[in-house]
Amino acid sequence: ERRTDNGGRAAGDGGSINVAGTTCANGLGVHAASNIIFDIAGKCSQFSFIAGFDDSVTSNVSVRLLIRVDGRTVFTSSLAQSGPNATSVTRGTIGISGAKRLQLLVSDLDNGNTSELINWADAKVVCN
Repeated sequence: ERRTDNGGRAAGDGGSINVAGTTCANGLGVHAASNIIFDIAGKCSQFSFIAGFDDSVTSNVSVRLLIRVDGRTVFTSSLAQSGPNATSVTRGTIGISGAKRLQLLVSDLDNGNTSELINWADAKVVCN
């Protein structure tokens, strides 16, 4: 969901994007497995983000995050959450100058498909 956490099955039913106790106005809320592709047409220079489990996640889960630029993996990180109040977060800034496609992937690490709610929080693409 755009600008909200994943919520339930209906579009637009998510709440605020919360990661490690911080609320962000912008970002994307997803559930593993997810694959989001942006056509950036060579007009953008940078992608920055904070990624982590939504604060509503209280179970033991783990996922892998990947960022691909024009099909090439430029970022990978595994996140694990063990119980309530755990804070598994990663952040980064990726150069994407000249790229045509930006892809954000979240995969399940074979521990079931429950509560794998990931927020790409404060996600920003800088374009010309």
